Amino acid sequence: MSPTNRKQILPDLIRSVLVSWLFAVCLEWFLFLASARNLSSDAPMPEGSLLRVLAITAVGTALLLTLARRRSCVPVVRISVLVLTTVLLAAALFANRAKLFAAACALLALAAAVYAVRGWRTDAEPEPEPRPAGKIWAWLTALLALGLLAGVSAWGVWRVRGLSISSFDFGLFRQMFYSMTKTGRMLTTLERNGVLSHFAVHFSPIYYLLLPFYWLFPQPETLDIAQAAVMASAILPLWLLGKRHGLSGLSRTLLCLTLAAYPAFVGGAGYDLHENCFLTPLLLWLFYGLERRSLPITAVTALGVLLVKEDAAIYVAVVGLWLLARTLLRGRNRWDLAASLALLAVSIGWFLGVTTWLSHHGEGVMVNRYSNFRTGTEGSLFDVVRAVLVNPMKVVYVCVKREKLKFIVLTMAPLLGLPLLTRRYERWILLIPYVLVHLMSDYPYQHDVLFQYGFGPLACLFYLSLLNLCELRADRLRTAALAAAAVVSVGCFIWGVAPSVKYSRYRAGKLAGTYREVTAVFDRIPEDASVTAHTFYVLQLCDRDTVYDLFFVDLAHLLESDYIIIHRDYPSELRRFEHDGVTDGLQAIRDLMDENGYVCDLELESGMTVYRKPALPSLAP
Repeated sequence: MSPTNRKQILPDLIRSVLVSWLFAVCLEWFLFLASARNLSSDAPMPEGSLLRVLAITAVGTALLLTLARRRSCVPVVRISVLVLTTVLLAAALFANRAKLFAAACALLALAAAVYAVRGWRTDAEPEPEPRPAGKIWAWLTALLALGLLAGVSAWGVWRVRGLSISSFDFGLFRQMFYSMTKTGRMLTTLERNGVLSHFAVHFSPIYYLLLPFYWLFPQPETLDIAQAAVMASAILPLWLLGKRHGLSGLSRTLLCLTLAAYPAFVGGAGYDLHENCFLTPLLLWLFYGLERRSLPITAVTALGVLLVKEDAAIYVAVVGLWLLARTLLRGRNRWDLAASLALLAVSIGWFLGVTTWLSHHGEGVMVNRYSNFRTGTEGSLFDVVRAVLVNPMKVVYVCVKREKLKFIVLTMAPLLGLPLLTRRYERWILLIPYVLVHLMSDYPYQHDVLFQYGFGPLACLFYLSLLNLCELRADRLRTAALAAAAVVSVGCFIWGVAPSVKYSRYRAGKLAGTYREVTAVFDRIPEDASVTAHTFYVLQLCDRDTVYDLFFVDLAHLLESDYIIIHRDYPSELRRFEHDGVTDGLQAIRDLMDENGYVCDLELESGMTVYRKPALPSLAP
């Protein structure tokens, strides 16, 4: 620690920890983890010694801090970071010569070189200076939000009318809302093939905010439109954040346009309703509340994030950690320190409490999506932490696999790489959700812009981009950068999302007659009847207590159903009923129905066939 400047205590500590940890990781790589050097292996990872890495890091940190008290060793430490990083990267590349991995290593080496030469920027950040804007830009942005609402709503309606929605996940959510209107409880029979509260799988009370709208208009389209409204509401906090940071009206409109066309934002509605849609507006409001130092806004939005899902606590914890680092490094006021500590404490406590409850009273926490970091037969969150601390090159390798390249381009290109362009390195803490949610997992849907996983990380990316952009003092440069970002965002939308929207519209038009025909049949099913149906029919049948998906239902529940509805053009979901040497799934289900006394009640040219118990009314017109 420099004797002349107490403000260097935390920077010296961070540098000491970083160098000591890199040294420990290098030792682990060369001496202890020989079997783990093949980073492409899908076999369970050797555990390595987390305790050894932590011990070496602690001892090294203590030694470096002792030296720093006597004289400044900042240049030596910075060069050490570069040397150790280069050695580790070179060793990993020697053992794993993949092109994308090499490119990632080159970028990491470049970042280490910039740090070694320029250092960590620790000067005080300028206070935001709010800037008024002409009403024309506010009106244009409002129209943009309405356009986003209309576009996402139309996409959702087209998916419903095109019979493009399976029981997972929208079907089970619709049955859940049906149950909520009747009993107030989130009950479904679809989620785990039997009556179960959704709270046993995910803790998502935020859904109750949409319940009044579904109670008034109990149709699946209502939920699609409600999600679109939640998404469009994110425009307002983003506009206000731009105002606080001194962006002109034109720049703010361009920033909002970038979000409205951002592939991972619009594409997040591509798999229908999910609670994650609340994360984008709530997190942007949380950042706004912290900047305003507003206790009500901060508290309400942080609580809102926690109510989205059990793993949403990670976002609150990351925001709290970033705020704490910034506060300690830059001498911000006591409000920031108290807010950061409160966010960390509440998020960690909430996560531990909810996950413990799920483990004892529910289905447990879903950690199988990080099985690529497992050290045994099953993965765990601890395995992910171990991999980051003991074998970070495995993390780098996993994050830049070829199948993730398109996602990285579609999420980073519209922001012009701005989240990475800073020497205030504590801001990179806000990248943790992006890396953890999208890149570290090998679950394919988590790095696909047409699924719901991007709503939380993208809020952090946009805020980080705004902070880095506003380091530019010239308003013209800001506007030019945002204009380029908006153009690239629109282009990436056309590439990554528009084809799916176009197909949904085409399918809805093509199947308009089929949709009317099958829904007319569904309307004749008694409300108290139990139904097992083809997965793409389930959504329209969820306004009842008992409904099952034909692909997942067990034989007992199938034969308890009053009506069984199949689609003759989908034999793959019928093959599970093959028996007695029968290899034709369609014939197998027909034999099963005959053996158990079901009546073939109705067959439509579109492929739908309905079986019913003899005592029940026919669905034929």
